[in-house]
Amino acid sequence: MHTICIYKGIFQYFLALKKPFKKDHDSMYVFCYSIFYYLCQQKLLTSHCMKKIIVTSMLLFSAVILSAQECSNFFYAKHNKGMQYHSFDRKNKFVGSDETLVTYLQKTAKGYEATVVSKQYDKKNELIHQSEHVVICSENMVYIDLKSIMDQSVLEAYQSMEITMTTDNVIMPTSLKVGETLPDATINIIVSSDGLKIVDMTYTIKNRVVESKESLTTAAGSFETYKITYEILVHTISMGIPINRTLTATEWWCLSTGIIRTETFNARGRLLGYRILQKVL
Repeated sequence: MHTICIYKGIFQYFLALKKPFKKDHDSMYVFCYSIFYYLCQQKLLTSHCMKKIIVTSMLLFSAVILSAQECSNFFYAKHNKGMQYHSFDRKNKFVGSDETLVTYLQKTAKGYEATVVSKQYDKKNELIHQSEHVVICSENMVYIDLKSIMDQSVLEAYQSMEITMTTDNVIMPTSLKVGETLPDATINIIVSSDGLKIVDMTYTIKNRVVESKESLTTAAGSFETYKITYEILVHTISMGIPINRTLTATEWWCLSTGIIRTETFNARGRLLGYRILQKVL
C-alpha cells in the first residue's frame, strides 16, 4: 500500500511541474527526493532506514550525473561546428587545405552521433574532394572512420577506376593520460578496372602512444594538447609487385577540439609535411 502511494505521489509531482526536465539527472533528483519526502511525511523512516535511503539516493544520483557527462568533451557535440586546416610541405610551402563541418547531430543513449562533411581543396582553393562520414562518441570513446582522415589525393590517379575501401575506426578516448597506448587501425584500398585488380593498398596505424601534454598555439588560438606518436605502415601491391613503406607521425590532440597539428616523417625521420588547425568554424 505504501509503495503504491509513493509512486502515485511521484506521478502527481511530475504532472504538477508541467514542463520537461532540462537534464537527465534532474528527473533522478526529483525521483529520489520525492520518495524521501513522502517517507518523511508519513513518518516511515527510522534512523537506520534513513541512512540507507540517503546513501542509495546519492549513489543513484551520482550514477546519472556521470552518465550525463559521458562524451562531454566530444569535439563534434555541436551542430554547425567545424574546423579548417592548412597543409604545408617540409619547406613550409602551402599545398592545400581541408575543412570539416557537423551537418547533423543526434544525442544517443550513450553519447552523440555526428554527421560530418569533409572538403579538401588544392593550393588554388579549388575543391578536389568531398565526402560525408559519421563520427560516434559512445561511453567516452570516439570512433572516427579512418578513410575520413586520410589524404584523398593519393587516389587522384585512380578517379576513373573502381575503388573499394574497407576500414577500421580510429578510436580515441575522451580523456587521455601520458603513457597510454591507443588501439591500432587499418584501411585497405583496392583499385580495379574492368574486373582486374590494379592496386591493393593497406595502411596500418600502429604503436599509438600518448607521449606528453603540451600547450600549442596556432592561428585558431591556444590549446592544451596531448602529443601522440605513431607509425604508418604502407603495404602496396601494384601489378603484382609488392612495395612496403614505413612512415612516422606526431599528432597534437585537444580533447575539446580534436586534431590541432599533425607532422609526418619518412623512415629516416625527415619531415615530409604538416597539417595545422587554421580556424574553428
